[in-house]
Amino acid sequence: MPPEKPTIMLIDANALIHRAYHAIPMLNAPNGEPTNATFGFTSTFLKALHDFKPDYIAFAFDAGRTFRHDEYDQYKAGRAKAPDDLQVQIARSRDIAAAFGVPIYAVPGYEADDVLATLARQAAEKGLQSLIVTGDTDTLQLVDENTSVYMMGRKVTEGTLYDVSAS
Repeated sequence: MPPEKPTIMLIDANALIHRAYHAIPMLNAPNGEPTNATFGFTSTFLKALHDFKPDYIAFAFDAGRTFRHDEYDQYKAGRAKAPDDLQVQIARSRDIAAAFGVPIYAVPGYEADDVLATLARQAAEKGLQSLIVTGDTDTLQLVDENTSVYMMGRKVTEGTLYDVSAS
């Protein structure tokens, strides 16, 4: 990533939460609340923050049903509903993001990756470099001279940086 441009780190919150949920064995707080996904989400965020030192940061969360569901009734029809212990961690991860004081974007009718693509395009128009932090390989289609993707690995503290030279 060229260091001459200010950088905005755009975080695909739902992708990180899901990746962490499946990568980290079940953990629980003393009160019994599941914490493996929130732990992984927070660890990944803090590692990316440390490693990349962005000038700006934003989180993108899914906002529920999308326009794709309306256009194609079989959209994600084969996907199982998220388990309850994951649902509570999605909400808790949103609380964690808010506690960091980082802007949160969740647009009704759109998925987080739609929001990320829009934010990356807007950032490029303002002369910023975007770094998308995700676990969703679909996001690699956004890599260009203004946008890099840090793809979370199997372990939540590992990942691969994709840019124009490495995509």
